Amino acid sequence: MKNLDWDLLILVLVPLILTNVSHMYVVKKKLFSFLKKPISKNLFGENKTWRGLCWITVVNSIIILPIGFIQDSILNVDELLFLGAFFGLTYALFELPNSFIKRRLGVKSGQEADKNKCLFFFMDKSDSALGVTIFLFLFNDNQTILSAVVTFFILVAIHSSISMLLVALKIKNRF
Repeated sequence: MKNLDWDLLILVLVPLILTNVSHMYVVKKKLFSFLKKPISKNLFGENKTWRGLCWITVVNSIIILPIGFIQDSILNVDELLFLGAFFGLTYALFELPNSFIKRRLGVKSGQEADKNKCLFFFMDKSDSALGVTIFLFLFNDNQTILSAVVTFFILVAIHSSISMLLVALKIKNRF
């Protein structure tokens, strides 16, 4: 697509994928349990923890470095670290409104909604993709609305595919 910055998309996306897969491993192996404290059990449920927020932010800022160097990015180390932390934090924070809505509707943490299953399924696979897409759009002056929409659906498809793979590999409990 003409105005889609593939280098930026890859620079942001590959670290997020690796970070989130590694986070699923950390959760499954119960590592860093001292950080397994809910951000707010009442607002977001027990599965949105400081461990996840910290892991995704910090590890993403580290994983982006070799990707930036492989791409021969024009960004320096500090800029890459910031970009990685920023997109890691964005990814994690954009999951919170979905959890908030589900808690208000009585859906327990880690459970599926009884009503509107398709809507909640889409929200589960698109919440963080929306945040990442918004900021990719804002960071790229040449991106069009159409390329942002395409980016969003690419991210949702990748998120869904990786979730299915993690379930198949028994790293994640449910799709």
